[in-house]
Amino acid sequence: MYKVLLNDTGSTLEIHNDTEPSRAAEIWAGLRARPLDGKRVAVVAAYNNKVFMRHRFDRKPGEDEYIPVMEQDELVRVFVEGADRVTL
Repeated sequence: MYKVLLNDTGSTLEIHNDTEPSRAAEIWAGLRARPLDGKRVAVVAAYNNKVFMRHRFDRKPGEDEYIPVMEQDELVRVFVEGADRVTL
């Protein structure tokens, strides 16, 4: 099960669950596109409760936990590979 969360410091603002990587990636893209740059908020992707990707809106390109906006097909590939990586 994929989980996509929107977190602020210490609490979950939104949580979305899906079994399909394409739908989970679409949810991620929608949350990532929100105008939250500079805020202490993160979008987190997990598979079976194991985090494989986190984007923090208070980070700049090149910094840890900054994930650039991706095309949908690339993002789906990242979700499939992320799930594979955390289940090995």
